[in-house]
Amino acid sequence: MPFTLSEDDIINAVSSLPGFHQDDGPMPPSAKNAMPFADDLPTPDPITWGKADLGGYDQPPAPYRDDSPPAYKKSAADIAFDIIEKTLNSEVGQSALHAEIEKLGNSAADVEISFRNIARGLGKTLEVVTTDHQKADMQRFKQTWDGHHKTYVKLLWESRRVAGHARVIATDFAGDFLSVIREEKYSVAQKKKEIATYREELQRDRKNSQELSQGFLDLQSAVAEFHEDLLQYAARTDELRKDVERLVKDIQELQVQLTKWTKATLLSAVATLGLGAAAAGALAVGAICPPLWVGAAIGAYKTYKNGRECLDKYHKRREVSKDLNEKKEILAGHQRSLEGLEKISAIIATVDSDMDLIQEKLGIFAQIWSFVHADLNEIEKQLDRASQTEIQDYFTKKIQAVSTVYKSLARALYWYETNVHIQKLHTLAQS
Repeated sequence: MPFTLSEDDIINAVSSLPGFHQDDGPMPPSAKNAMPFADDLPTPDPITWGKADLGGYDQPPAPYRDDSPPAYKKSAADIAFDIIEKTLNSEVGQSALHAEIEKLGNSAADVEISFRNIARGLGKTLEVVTTDHQKADMQRFKQTWDGHHKTYVKLLWESRRVAGHARVIATDFAGDFLSVIREEKYSVAQKKKEIATYREELQRDRKNSQELSQGFLDLQSAVAEFHEDLLQYAARTDELRKDVERLVKDIQELQVQLTKWTKATLLSAVATLGLGAAAAGALAVGAICPPLWVGAAIGAYKTYKNGRECLDKYHKRREVSKDLNEKKEILAGHQRSLEGLEKISAIIATVDSDMDLIQEKLGIFAQIWSFVHADLNEIEKQLDRASQTEIQDYFTKKIQAVSTVYKSLARALYWYETNVHIQKLHTLAQS
């Protein structure tokens, strides 16, 4: 246990000093701790003094000895809190915070405009599609995007609601609650009861802000995935263009083959006709003169043989012709698809910057609510500290700085509410 001197100990010690005047009567209360006069103190060891040092006295004054406890030295945390408090309370700090929240409110409007731009672009693609498959694909894209848009609006209005409640929490924490914690007239038991009630509300808000942050992050991921799918779909124009080139080449080769087999079939038909005529004459001769029937039989055989060859050539030509027609139909379909897809790709390219803006701003919204969640979590830690102590000095000294931080948070959340308001989106809806 450290050695300490009581007030009486100090008085007795001073009274016992040589030369102490005890005939002057008792010391007044205000003089109990006063320094004795220089001539009442023992002469110190000889020291070389100058007249200026002695203040005009022949004897030097006694060296001053301060037995009071050392002054409180601020810790790095205390200094940081001081800086935070001064910065947040300054006009510059308030202006900067207000400007950032105003930009955030404008971002909410910018994101809404971008969602609408992309929806209009996807609607235009339905006007330029050239095949049923393209129509079905673009309808699917538009339905998915409409779902993302609804999710954004829902998250945005939920963020306003949570902002309002978090603002009340921050205001209450900075005001009434910290006043209760700071007041010595309230018992620790009363403060713990207040803390328990406050914590229930706090945990619910903390959960809401965490879910809101995750909601914005999930939507950001969904928009990024949608963007990638849309770009891949648009990239199919290159593949389709290559397919068209292959089909054109195949058709050219088939046309060469068709010309070849058409010529062969024609020659076979001419040859068959010639033999057929001879055979017909032979049949006539055979009818007149039965012994000559054998010649007719030989002619008929030759006609049959050449006829089979002609038929084979005809079938081959028909196969080539059928293949050629199928290729031409496929080519025509691909060309229609390519035309529609190129128009779709051009429209998609115009909304690419809107996609980037949405992904960027959704990340900011998620970050804001992540910060709110962290702040609410910090409040809860402060509550734990308050409930586990007798509200000692080290906690009380931080109360004012914490109060300033959450007053600023409350103002920021209020500005968020007023910047992200329904009238602005209603105005956008008319555009």
